Amino acid sequence: MSFVPILILLWLVMLIFKPSYENIIAGIVSGVTIAIHDFIIEYYAYKRGLWYCYGGFQQVGKYNLHVPIDMSVLFFIGGFVLGNFSIFPIYIREHGLITDPIIISPYLDIVWIFLALIILAFIGAGMDFLSKKFGVWENGRTWTYWKCAIYAWFPLLAFSVIMNYLTLILI
Repeated sequence: MSFVPILILLWLVMLIFKPSYENIIAGIVSGVTIAIHDFIIEYYAYKRGLWYCYGGFQQVGKYNLHVPIDMSVLFFIGGFVLGNFSIFPIYIREHGLITDPIIISPYLDIVWIFLALIILAFIGAGMDFLSKKFGVWENGRTWTYWKCAIYAWFPLLAFSVIMNYLTLILI
C-alpha cells in the first residue's frame, strides 16, 4: 500500500514541476542519499533498541541488516520527489504564483524550505506511528513521536535536500 501514495506524489511532482535534466540528476542523488541514510538509521535503531521493523529484512551473507528492501526503494523514490519538490520557492518565483516581493525573496528560500521540512518531518513521524497499527514496526521503550520527527525524519529530509542543492550547484 505504501507504493501507491508515493507514486502519486512522484507523478504530481513530475507533472507540476516538470524537472529539468539537472533537477532529475539532483533528484536521483537526493533519492540515493535518503535511501542510504534511512538504511543506516534503520540498522542503528534496531541495534540500539529504538524501534523494530517487521517487514522482511535484507540479508547480506550471514548478516541480517534489519531493513526491508521495499523501504529502501520507497525512500529512494521519496528522496527523488523531495529533491524536486524542494525547488518550490524558485518555481513559485519563476511562474509568478505569488508576487509579494517580501514573501518570494530569494533570501527567504531557506526559511520556506526549513518550514516545509519541519511539516514533512511531523507528517512522516505521524505516518510512522499510524503504520504501527498495521504491525509494520514497533517502537522501543524510549522512542516517541517527537523523537521520531526530530531525530529521525528531520535530519533524513534535510540531508537529502542539502545533497539535492549541492548537486544542482555542481552540475
